[in-house]
Amino acid sequence: MSVLEDIKREVEEISGERELSKDKAFGYWFLEEIEDLSPEEAEAAIIDGPWDLGRDALYFDEENESLKIYQFKYSEDIDYVLRGLTDVQEALIAERNSLIKIRLLKLIIVTIATDDGRISTQAKQVRRRVRTWLTRNNYRMEMDLETFDLKKFSQIFEKLYGLDSETSWRSRPISIDNKSVVGLMDVGGLKDYADREELLAFNIRKFLGLRKGSVNWSIKQTLEEENERDRFWVFNNGIVCLCTDFEPRGKKVRFNNFTVVNGAQTISTITKFLEANPTIDTPLWVLTKVFKVDESDIEFATKITKTSNTQTPTSNRDLRAVDILHKRIKDWLSDYFGITYIYRRGERARRGTESAKMKDIAQAYIAYWENLPNVAFARPGTIFADSARYETVFPIEEIDLIHREGDEKSIRNYLKQILIPQKILLKVRDFLGNKIKAEAEDKKWRSLAYHLLWIYKCTIDSSSVGLSIDRLYEKIGSIVDGTVNDFYRGLKDYCEIRKMDIPKDLKSEKLIDELRGADIFKMSYFKEGKEKIDKILTAS
Repeated sequence: MSVLEDIKREVEEISGERELSKDKAFGYWFLEEIEDLSPEEAEAAIIDGPWDLGRDALYFDEENESLKIYQFKYSEDIDYVLRGLTDVQEALIAERNSLIKIRLLKLIIVTIATDDGRISTQAKQVRRRVRTWLTRNNYRMEMDLETFDLKKFSQIFEKLYGLDSETSWRSRPISIDNKSVVGLMDVGGLKDYADREELLAFNIRKFLGLRKGSVNWSIKQTLEEENERDRFWVFNNGIVCLCTDFEPRGKKVRFNNFTVVNGAQTISTITKFLEANPTIDTPLWVLTKVFKVDESDIEFATKITKTSNTQTPTSNRDLRAVDILHKRIKDWLSDYFGITYIYRRGERARRGTESAKMKDIAQAYIAYWENLPNVAFARPGTIFADSARYETVFPIEEIDLIHREGDEKSIRNYLKQILIPQKILLKVRDFLGNKIKAEAEDKKWRSLAYHLLWIYKCTIDSSSVGLSIDRLYEKIGSIVDGTVNDFYRGLKDYCEIRKMDIPKDLKSEKLIDELRGADIFKMSYFKEGKEKIDKILTAS
């Protein structure tokens, strides 16, 4: 099945399950599968109605002071997509008030069309016009425009992708077994590719800005010292790159699908320095390692990416999927529970079979066992980026020990530990979707899913009934079915009485702190729900 057919199938599934038009379902698919938002946060980001003023979705990240504006074009018609590129400029006017609060603005066009060159050409023009408009209106922030077309999706799902380029080297680089190139490369020669997403396609961190005192600031300071510039490579750790093929040409090397996997800070800072100093034409040498990989061997490419970035705790869901522990969890869930574990992008469960997604398991676990529903809702990416948080859900050493020495009971115990929150979450999501549809309630209340999950943890912890993990797993379905309406009504009423800003206030610890300080089990709905749980747990 082609990538286009895969995307259409997934969009149709979302469209059918959530009763959405395919155009809107495409937006949900992108935000959840590519941007890694939770379904609840994707719901909050999508803008309803025909008068969206160039904005199909908005995602404001208060913590990082960034704003993403999306235009989704579920079409293979390039002319239609080009109109979307024009439309997205209207969003700047509509978001004037938001622009003063951010330091990073990103405009994102998403389509299933295949760019024949016209989309990327017009994107460059729009990028220039937007930057000019921002400057004229005294907005000071980093800004970029990114396009996702069918070619990029094919590259994301099927093979390594980068750009075809020729680079200069200080002396003929060392080539080892025709599988790698090592030497001093003129990174300044990459400045013409700085706006190309492919240049940093597999990079974990991308560019973090030039805050004073940061590593990037130090890089910039070294470049500004004329006497130090030629020895820049001495003070820099170097960069790591991938390609699918290369051809040495004396002191030049021609690459296919060249991409930087570790060194975005170096590349981006040098590029910005050269843009600000166009008269400088001397080479900027950087120690560079380029590894040749097969375009379809994403796992090997990702391992190189991951190992070359071990100096920072940052990672992401795709990189974590390389860990062998997920293969073990997949086998265990299949063998002991008949559940298909989906941990790699693009994997599917057979129709009619039960499945569990790595992302759902991680978010539900953090909300339930770690008492962090706000993180699960608003910052799911941090679960995979933060090694300590990730290993709370997927304890590498413990899973390895169970694999080597554990028996069936210890395996089942671990699996039940991760499945209990996930099962509650799925039931809560189903309830919220049906409730909002049946009673025409504001869709923002779907955002309560992780906080409701957390309330179940608080309620079960407060129960006087002794409870083993086996007993809880056995009863969890009836517990949620019998009480979810009580807890939903209680939490919704509490938010309305306290005039909470939903979903904004769910992103911080504000609601959690208030509920911890209140004796919620004296409130009617919460009290009724707790009493029902006690009865369910004491029943035979």
